[in-house]
Amino acid sequence: MRRIEIAPSILAADFTDLKKELKMLETAEVERIHLDVMDGHFVPNITFGPPLIHCIDDVTDLFLEAHLMIFEPQKYLKAFKNAGSDIIIIHKEVLANPRPLLEEIKGMGIQAGISINPGTPWQEIKDVLAIVDMVLIMTVNPGFGGQKYIADAALKMQDMAEYISNAGFKQEIDIGIDGGIDPETIKDAAAKGANVFIAGSSIFNADDPIQRIKELRKAATDV
Repeated sequence: MRRIEIAPSILAADFTDLKKELKMLETAEVERIHLDVMDGHFVPNITFGPPLIHCIDDVTDLFLEAHLMIFEPQKYLKAFKNAGSDIIIIHKEVLANPRPLLEEIKGMGIQAGISINPGTPWQEIKDVLAIVDMVLIMTVNPGFGGQKYIADAALKMQDMAEYISNAGFKQEIDIGIDGGIDPETIKDAAAKGANVFIAGSSIFNADDPIQRIKELRKAATDV
């Protein structure tokens, strides 16, 4: 059975007391933290960059995944790596050929991931699956938190997960899902092949975030 990992999106956390939020996530025994980096061009909003990631890395040993929703990610790879990112995830939509950039990320000694938006067929990244550590499927249109889960966007996971399972790649590939994840939608995502679940408002807006994380993990595991 593949491991189930919950990745809280720090974008939904209380930035006025981020250290406390990070300690809460450690108490909840999450496996990783998701860092939504937006540039105001590839997506409408602007969030944060390497300086904040560096601050987060200073106060936690949790696995940090930098999800670059930005144009020209090649300009910033070293900055995000040096800030403490354990994986850098880039978007297929901004690169005609993502392979050189993925190889550059791997060459820096960290993991590399590729993400696709709801309207992008998974076959567009088929030729780079042999070198990535993670595929991130967006089940919302990126740029805003709190959106509704697009079930049709998750359908591509079934076919892709089967292909990955049968391909015999030398590395294990995590399949992540990002957008609208809650205790109900996580069941659908897990059934379709996901094992890493990004959740923001569902966790941080809950009355008891630690309990919500337990609920998410159980819902995904019980599928």
